[in-house]
Amino acid sequence: MPTPVKLSPLAKQVCYILTGGDTAYCNFRFGAQQVSQAKFQDVAWHISVGAIQVTEMPSGTETAAEYYPCTAHPDKKATLQVKASLNQADHIAASNVIHEATHAMQDIQRLILAQEDAEAAAFVAQAIYFHYHRFPEAPVTGDSASDAIMEVAFDIASANVGGFIVDPADEERLRKIILAHPHYRSNIDPVFKYRFPGVAIPP
Repeated sequence: MPTPVKLSPLAKQVCYILTGGDTAYCNFRFGAQQVSQAKFQDVAWHISVGAIQVTEMPSGTETAAEYYPCTAHPDKKATLQVKASLNQADHIAASNVIHEATHAMQDIQRLILAQEDAEAAAFVAQAIYFHYHRFPEAPVTGDSASDAIMEVAFDIASANVGGFIVDPADEERLRKIILAHPHYRSNIDPVFKYRFPGVAIPP
């Protein structure tokens, strides 16, 4: 078994979010993808043994969190970047950790996914977090394209309780709104996939 590494306060905060009650209701299936609290706990375990590094987001970055597979990071290591100001009481910031940890989950499983399917699972997990924290509706961030995606994801999450399978009609509704986002629009290509390389576990 790998030896646990000494975690930074930021990494500890991320692990706390992933292993606590915040992910208790994140149990659903989107297409062939299964998202569950146990899988979030597995992401935290990978962090605890140094397989996924948690680093501070560079100052001035608008994004609250970002996940990089080993093939996409300069260190050649699976990396979850979060802002130094991360606080579990800040539900927007914590929800972004849930979103990006879903991509880490996909990476651990070495999934090959259409971009919109990979993002859809992450948005639904994030929306369940908001629903779990009793948000009456999807939060508005000011990014209209992202807010439109979250509105649909929140509608799906709030209509289901506990473990559920996302209805095919809801899957298509979410895919469509994701591909309308300017960030994803350029990747409407049947060949384009998120090809997760996997996460290497230290000896």
